[in-house]
Amino acid sequence: MGVEEVLEEIDRRMRRLEAQVELLEEQLERESSRRVPPAGDRFSLYYMMFMALWFVLGLAVLVYMRDRVAPGVGFSFGIYALVGAVAVGVPLAYLLWPRRSGEAGTEDRLAASKVALEAFYKPLRRAVENGDLDSLRSLADRLLNDPGLSAAVELANEGDPKLMAYALYLYANYTPELKGEAEELLERLTNKPLRLLISSLVEE
Repeated sequence: MGVEEVLEEIDRRMRRLEAQVELLEEQLERESSRRVPPAGDRFSLYYMMFMALWFVLGLAVLVYMRDRVAPGVGFSFGIYALVGAVAVGVPLAYLLWPRRSGEAGTEDRLAASKVALEAFYKPLRRAVENGDLDSLRSLADRLLNDPGLSAAVELANEGDPKLMAYALYLYANYTPELKGEAEELLERLTNKPLRLLISSLVEE
């Protein structure tokens, strides 16, 4: 197995990511055009609007009663205002408070696919094509030390960044004595281009 087979697999992964980027961009546009609040948020919004209207009308009635109906009777506007503020403020806080979803959104997956393509596969292809071992070591360093790149690689389902970095280090510093480590790595490594890269060492 030679470098050409590795480059072909890298190209396939790059084309897949490019297609995924296009699909996610289209999906994001569709989501933006038809985005509506979830049912729970819509209920809270209606409730908040109703309570705000109730508060304003109630305040107007109290003012009217104080000035026209019972001018000598005192009304506690402070308590009324406090109750109204709580009734309106609670659902408002619910609507505005940031909530995290258990799954990555379209924007996150789009960003991850772009980063994996531009910051991992393109440098990887150049380094493999040119036989640039220093660039492979540098890319391995980035996988370990750049949280954005490692997170993007995982989110894009390209593999475990630590194992991928280990594969790059192993390839760049390979000697026949490391054949056993390479074989063990192949049992855990899921990134196909890097599997082909390490397999090329074992088969020599």
